[in-house]
Amino acid sequence: MSFSDDYIVNPLKYSLSNSKAFLTYIIVSFFPDILAVVFVMVISIVGFLGIMDSQGLSSRMVNVLLFLIIMVIYYIIAILAALISKGYLVTVIKTTVEGDSILPKWENWGNLAFKGFSLAIFTFILWLVFILILMIIGFLSAIFSIIGYSAGIQSPNLLSFLVMVGLGISAGITFLMYYVLALSNYATKERFGAFFEIKTLSKMMSWKLLGVLITMVVIAGILFVPVIIMYFFTMAFVGNPVLFIIFIVITLLLVVVLVGISSFYLSRCLGIYYKSKLENKPEFNNIEDNVKI
Repeated sequence: MSFSDDYIVNPLKYSLSNSKAFLTYIIVSFFPDILAVVFVMVISIVGFLGIMDSQGLSSRMVNVLLFLIIMVIYYIIAILAALISKGYLVTVIKTTVEGDSILPKWENWGNLAFKGFSLAIFTFILWLVFILILMIIGFLSAIFSIIGYSAGIQSPNLLSFLVMVGLGISAGITFLMYYVLALSNYATKERFGAFFEIKTLSKMMSWKLLGVLITMVVIAGILFVPVIIMYFFTMAFVGNPVLFIIFIVITLLLVVVLVGISSFYLSRCLGIYYKSKLENKPEFNNIEDNVKI
């Protein structure tokens, strides 16, 4: 298959290959947002009615207590929903590598949450390392400027700035490539140590992967062009409350659908690339890699 088939046509078709799984992902991903609206309505109604508790506390105190309880419940549900939805995307990558052509079923939600949690921990660790690298680059840039002034170099600040930007961009691209490969590696092997197989993952980096990432960003951006168009249509009806609300609802529904499509599209692309590297380089598939830790 051609590059466009592998990283544009196939992933987009795949995104809508299982309507039930697609709808479930949408519900799980946006359930916290729906819940937030419901909670706001409940708090507003309670405040409007001026409800008093059995102790005679003021409605304002009741509202504060109710707000705190609702916020705790909301954040617990929001975190769980985020972990489960991210865990499902990890499963999408895994099933893609295994050769499946449709979205996987929603099974073992506890395992999905665990995968999402593992991904969150790894992402946090990688961000810390990346920030540390940027701090080192900034420190070296400052040292370079001082040395430049001492050596009589004209505009050392500009030169050090350009060097810093170049190193920062290079580091960012490298970390992004490592991140997506580590994610695919973890999805396939299902063990936390797979995130840190630096030697193996570094061999999978290539100019093709960079091209795939650029393609992914471009296609994801194009997918959301209709949202921009709908925004201007919506603004055109500000003076008409009914049409304005209708267009807002349509725009929000469009955003929800496109978020689902883009999420599955991106995950599918990562799985396809990782699978291609496994097929071309058998040494990436070691027996010991299948042993979970």
